[in-house]
Parts: sequence; structure tokens; C-alpha cells
Amino acid sequence: MSDNVLPFKRTEYVRFYDDYIECDFCGQHTRGRVYEGSQKIQCGACDAVFFEFETEEERITVTLEELFEMAACTKDFDGDDDGENK
Repeated sequence: MSDNVLPFKRTEYVRFYDDYIECDFCGQHTRGRVYEGSQKIQCGACDAVFFEFETEEERITVTLEELFEMAACTKDFDGDDDGENK
């Protein structure tokens, strides 16, 4: 009887958000998942990727603080200190 045991993939992840958010892709509530060895924040219902962290040297590294500033459009990113981002 034990010869028919199916191997299941072990899925280890941590939740990213403290509270539930609504997935923009599927509409389900999720706290986001970050799987072991991954650099992606994913929906727990549909596996859509909310954000992927890049670590290659030729890529720009963004801190969470900078990400929040970009989302709020409160930082001048074009470097000329005029408050506009052209």
C-alpha cells in the first residue's frame, strides 16, 4: 500500500504583508508570498508576481524607501532638482 505514495513538492514561503491586500490580477485577498530562494513577491491565489528584486550588478538596486517615494512621486529622479521627472 505504501508503494503508491505520491511525492509532493515542499513549498516553504513567508508572508510579505501583515494585512491582506487585493490582488490586482485576480481580485482575491492575499498577504503576498515570498518562496524560499525566490526574489519575487507573489499572489498566494493566482501566483501573479507583484514585484521582483534584481541583484545583478548591471541592474539598479532600489530600496523599499525609494520604491515608496517613486510610488508617491515625491522624489526628483532625473537629477536636476527642479521637482519634475522628465
